Amino acid sequence: MVNIELDYFAIECANGHLNECINDVCKECGIPIEDQRQSVDPYVESRKLLLENVLSGIENRESEYKKLKKDIRKGIRTKNCYENEMEKVSEYISILSNELSFDIFYSINMTQEGIKLVETVEIINEINSFMIKLYDLLCEVTLFEPTKVFRNIHKRLLLTVIAYKESVVELIMATIAMNVDDAMKLKDNSQAKLDNSAQEVKILGSIFGAHNIENLTDLFQNGELNHSAILGMVWQTSNEGTIEERISDVCEQTSYYFRSILSRDKEHYSNDDLLKLSTYKYVGTIAFDDESFFRKVSIAYKTYEKAFEKDNSLVCGFLSRYTEKYKYMYKKLSDLSIAFGFVFGNNPSDHVLMTNGLKWYKDLCEGIYRDSMMFLLLANYIERNKSLDIDELIEWTGFGDICGQFASLTKFKLNHFVEGVDSIIRHSEAHVDYDIDIDNQMVILRNRQKKTKTISTKEYRFDDFFDQMNLLSETVFSSIAAFTVFLINNKYQIDNVDSYFEEDEVTNKLLGVYAALSLFGILIDQENENDSAMELSGVYIGEVEQFSFESIRAIFAPLVQEKPHLTDVKLELSDHKGEKFGHIEVRTDYIIKSLNENGIKKDCWVLMYMLTTKIESIYESDEVENKNDNRFISGILQLIFPILKEIDNEKKRIIRTGKVNTIGFGWIIDQVKYVEMIAGEYLEHSIEPRLIRHVSQIFKNINATINVIIEYNSNPSINLDLEFKKISKEMMNVAHCFEYLSGKISGKELFINYSEEGKKLYKNVTVNSPCPCGSGKKYKKCCKKYILTN
Repeated sequence: MVNIELDYFAIECANGHLNECINDVCKECGIPIEDQRQSVDPYVESRKLLLENVLSGIENRESEYKKLKKDIRKGIRTKNCYENEMEKVSEYISILSNELSFDIFYSINMTQEGIKLVETVEIINEINSFMIKLYDLLCEVTLFEPTKVFRNIHKRLLLTVIAYKESVVELIMATIAMNVDDAMKLKDNSQAKLDNSAQEVKILGSIFGAHNIENLTDLFQNGELNHSAILGMVWQTSNEGTIEERISDVCEQTSYYFRSILSRDKEHYSNDDLLKLSTYKYVGTIAFDDESFFRKVSIAYKTYEKAFEKDNSLVCGFLSRYTEKYKYMYKKLSDLSIAFGFVFGNNPSDHVLMTNGLKWYKDLCEGIYRDSMMFLLLANYIERNKSLDIDELIEWTGFGDICGQFASLTKFKLNHFVEGVDSIIRHSEAHVDYDIDIDNQMVILRNRQKKTKTISTKEYRFDDFFDQMNLLSETVFSSIAAFTVFLINNKYQIDNVDSYFEEDEVTNKLLGVYAALSLFGILIDQENENDSAMELSGVYIGEVEQFSFESIRAIFAPLVQEKPHLTDVKLELSDHKGEKFGHIEVRTDYIIKSLNENGIKKDCWVLMYMLTTKIESIYESDEVENKNDNRFISGILQLIFPILKEIDNEKKRIIRTGKVNTIGFGWIIDQVKYVEMIAGEYLEHSIEPRLIRHVSQIFKNINATINVIIEYNSNPSINLDLEFKKISKEMMNVAHCFEYLSGKISGKELFINYSEEGKKLYKNVTVNSPCPCGSGKKYKKCCKKYILTN
């Protein structure tokens, strides 16, 4: 709390009561004191004199700031772009949190005695320096030109700095107010703005709190690699405090963020309630325009509440049927928030951004939008006294019908819930294709009939499509965020509210996942380090049965980055009773290599360190390691897909130009060789090396064929059709690998029929010979059944 001591009592009435200099009559006894009244309060003038430099500085800098904004509008001043926006925004937040802390305002003596003190003069000098830094920060943030990813974060940051500045200015003006009532009003306003600004700084800080977890990649966008790291971004708020304090901090921020619709007493809301809303707080903060998002949240929430008040039995009847859809949407939107966290936390390339953006847009349009708006439509029907059949609403109301109705319901402001839905999708006759043109920075949407006849086409520039995708996400998230608040606010009036959340894996395992991410809840009690290895032991204070060592693999990256000389790091954990329950061990060379690479090479090393990590736990089966071969094959094949697409592009270029692009194929060879090398590196960790050798052979064959194709310009007699058929065959082998991973064919079937090693092994075996697999059976009774007919 700010604390400025002020003294306005300078005149005594005939009865000895102290009054302010500007009083006409005594506040205590009512005796007139006008004849004794000072025309000018000498103490206010003294404070003005003491604050002369501060006040003139504020006036001058306000004028300069107004001119700066005017010059920007006129194009006289250009805004600044930064290559590393995250670093720059983090720097601004650090200045607000540390250099511009409010400590100097927590105790200032501005009474008639206090202004004579040397300490007060020193504080005023500090305030003057403080104001210079604050206005410098305000100008720099105003001149910051964000990319599309940081647009909303920048807007929030700018508004926070402005509110912070206004808070300081009002506090200073309180010291020179002409009466105590005006002074207290200004001081209270200042305190309120300061409290809000402090919360905003915390919220902004939480966006970047977990960015020290390196090596986030979209390799396993919905899997092991990103999930834990991104959830850290969602829930991490600081680097200090116990797990309970951190969760409390998250709940405080969430309560502040949704304060306009969390209408019950503070005691009504448990931590679990607020944690359910924390994802919406996080996504709303990073991705959406506050004013637009909360306008939609407010409209939806008021519509739900009115319907519940008007016909709660119908609402409850609908909700009992709606539970599973809500769970589905909550899971999908949780996954989407992870994807948002990846994008807004890492600012990836346009290609990655648009590829992910198209997937999100399709997911939102194909089912999630319809399901998320269903309750809003029902609530509006109730508000309009319109009859409806719940079964028909749930089973037969379509995407286009909802959009059409909402677009016309402007009186109820439901037209806002069509924002982001492109008309080409809303009016689709059968099928919408999405395509990305990287060269021209375009996204293309095509409305097709029977997937062949194009009815209409719409093109977006990348920036415009990103805005469209963000707007649709904002529309969907706002309705579900409002619905979640509606459930929490009415949890005692609606039966079985917990059923909406009971199967939510994120919420149920929050404590364990949250603790694992940045060693939350893991108390390190011993650290041993020699020249090359580190052994840590600690106590996990959560429920060890729910703890997953896999979820904390990503946290070793910053540790290894800090100590690059290490070769191995081992963490051994005990439960709160001191009983050891497992350990995790990582090879640091793979982490270090990933830190020094980019693109596919980085992804390769990330894949290696994630899947060669050794885990032993009494609560986790050996399947952790047994599954690693399949995960490795799956990951490495996903890495090769973009390369295969590039080969196809180069083939089309040859058909078009008649020439082989040696530079393009040279890049492809470099990428394929690297993937092949990683496969060879993984062999020593593999349980079934023959499968890894098979995948590695596919890459060798592709490279060998490309080397022949490159010679075409100097040797036109090379049969390009034949060489590309060889590559097509290897692409089929990749497809067979996925058949194996999906369980359609067995490992033996894959090995015998499609691997060169397998074919050689079984080439001359007769039906009654011992089977080469080593089973001891005759070939006809063993592996022969896996031979497929061509």
